[in-house]
Amino acid sequence: MNDEKPQGAVVFPKLGFEDRMKHVTLAKDSLGFGELKYNVTDKGTCCRCGACVAVCPVNVLDIDRVDSGVAINTGKCITCALCTWVCTGINKWEAPEEKPLGNYVEIFIATSANKRSGVQDGGVATTLVQYALEKGIIDGAVMVERNEEWITQPKIVTKPEDVPKYGTSTYWLVPLFPEVTEALEKLRLSKLAIVDVPCGIATARWLERIPKYKGKIALRIGLFCYESYYREEFMDEITRLTKTPVEEIAKIDIKKGKMVIELRNGARIGADLDQFSKFTWDSCWTCHDLTAEWSDISVGAIGNPREGTNVVIVRTEAGKKLIDQALKDGVIVKLDDKVRIKTLTKIALRKKKRSLPEHPSQSKIGLKLVDEYKKTNPIEAFLMPFVATIIQVARKPVTVEYPKVRLRPSERFMGRHRLDLELCTGCSICARVCIDSSIEMVRMENGREYPSVDMATCSFCGLCVDYCPRYAITMTKEFELAGYNRHEMWYTPEQLSQTKEEESYGKEIYPKPHINVETVKPLTAQYDEE
Repeated sequence: MNDEKPQGAVVFPKLGFEDRMKHVTLAKDSLGFGELKYNVTDKGTCCRCGACVAVCPVNVLDIDRVDSGVAINTGKCITCALCTWVCTGINKWEAPEEKPLGNYVEIFIATSANKRSGVQDGGVATTLVQYALEKGIIDGAVMVERNEEWITQPKIVTKPEDVPKYGTSTYWLVPLFPEVTEALEKLRLSKLAIVDVPCGIATARWLERIPKYKGKIALRIGLFCYESYYREEFMDEITRLTKTPVEEIAKIDIKKGKMVIELRNGARIGADLDQFSKFTWDSCWTCHDLTAEWSDISVGAIGNPREGTNVVIVRTEAGKKLIDQALKDGVIVKLDDKVRIKTLTKIALRKKKRSLPEHPSQSKIGLKLVDEYKKTNPIEAFLMPFVATIIQVARKPVTVEYPKVRLRPSERFMGRHRLDLELCTGCSICARVCIDSSIEMVRMENGREYPSVDMATCSFCGLCVDYCPRYAITMTKEFELAGYNRHEMWYTPEQLSQTKEEESYGKEIYPKPHINVETVKPLTAQYDEE
């Protein structure tokens, strides 16, 4: 069998993500969102893509879709670490300085054949998405919707005629990936397109580390991006320069180092781009990708010879196939103009070099950053262990003679489960949310089902307690759960309903109910006997 490529065939280079999809560079003791918060959001490297919110299996993360903000934890993290798998603040992606534009197979100037008013530059990105929907190459796209007050939010688009409404650029980050999950789970779409800036395109690649997203994003169109801004401060500066309300601003564009603001009355106002740098989003200072190096097709205006055109960079086989088909059907036009490759390369290289190789805000895996370890004097390092030993010798012992003497567990200690058989409805929510599969529903003599717990595999996370709608299951302070074999570690509903004396462990339970448990009426429904 001949494996050689036929003469004249296009050879598609690797973009850099192919060999890294199965290799997750995370510490074994990852703290999940706690690690992400320490290394990314607290360090200013969050790109606000919302991927951590999208992949969270227990939906305890959230992000403001409108105002500039980062992801926050609103519930109890189960430390699954999926959010750290997809975060570009932890998983870097940019090509080296030797390849300022990344790998690609073709670069040219193009414009839309039927360019509509309101679209940015040549309108190529908008036209390609609309064409892909019409031809069934994709069944939906996640884009950015903007109203007259310049408030943006992510939007799932499934109709080709709706695409031109989302063809204008915004200059701040919008979290698209919660909508990706919604499109896959609620709308049952399977061939999505993403139109995003470089950090978002990299996230779309990292997202395929998780099986349910693999192969579901069929098209990635990347937009050139040098930097993004905080929405509130950016728009305040725009209205200050134009001396008009936000509603009167029709379009904002960047041309030849100038911020060009177009009003609805046709007037144009220019401003120096440097005066907006103070509003730059934090993570942009550590991003080194100008042209969305991991996209299928990159589109932008930097390097175009004249207004109304786009620089188009084709990188993958999927991108090449779409471009060739769109050119053949005449929806986009390939122009004879030459790309100002020197200008584009110069700006791309400037972005790669503007952050130090070890920028203090770039994150490292683990709880402590490498640059936080201070160099110690050798003599001090030699003497410190002896000093620590002497200090410990002078301290009173803290050990007790267990089991003759027992220490009281801490206030938030979570020990053996306690089940109130009268309050339990047998809904099995506790069994479904158990991350260790330690809870099974068993049928008792009265015909009702109750939870039983395997204490040997339970991690005592308290998730079953948090989700119980009637506070029927709580956690006591009891911690002596040893047995002679693994079968003794299965606690039946009757065993869970029995607790030891309160004096042994303390009468507190976790959590303290938000309602008076005594007022919750037991079930009075009758059940048929089998």
